[in-house]
Amino acid sequence: MLGQFLVSAKADGHAVHVVFLEAGEHFQETKSAGHSCELVKAGRLRQPLQWLRAWSSIGRILKSFQPDMVIGWQSKAIAYAGFPSWRAGIPFYCFHRGNPGGGFVDRIG
Repeated sequence: MLGQFLVSAKADGHAVHVVFLEAGEHFQETKSAGHSCELVKAGRLRQPLQWLRAWSSIGRILKSFQPDMVIGWQSKAIAYAGFPSWRAGIPFYCFHRGNPGGGFVDRIG
């Protein structure tokens, strides 16, 4: 689904920069397809220092790219990107696939 979004956005002339919180399959696919992306090693939500580092990194990325909006694609992304977006004054939108589960991460998002 992310790949389709990126292809469609590019075809419509939108510049999209994707920030991944984990170096997984989606990160590698997006990078291999030539889309603008980078990795912020967010760690786990129960690691407060790493969470603060991730907020700081995302804040720097937002200042650098000055996007028109930020989209949190999953619960973890929503938890990590919401605060930096708010601080930067950038509209933040949440995209949940399906219904949130009700676990800790979903409640934060």
